[in-house]
Amino acid sequence: MSFSTIHGQVTTLVISVISFQIVNKVGAQTYENTKLLRENLLANYHRDIRPLVNQSEKININLTMYLYGILDVDSVKGMNTIV
Repeated sequence: MSFSTIHGQVTTLVISVISFQIVNKVGAQTYENTKLLRENLLANYHRDIRPLVNQSEKININLTMYLYGILDVDSVKGMNTIV
């Protein structure tokens, strides 16, 4: 599967989700609606296939975390409690 195919599938998924949100903006969603949406979005999803052309390459993941506060500092145990 080429990068352009994966990119096309991701683009289609994003457009589908955005379209669904625009069309169904009014009204509450039921559990059945949510379940059906998830089943439709993940119908062809396979956990073991990574989004890379070469499956042996590594995936770089960027993670951003924000420290909101420090609740407790225990200098004896060397532990901090953060939020």
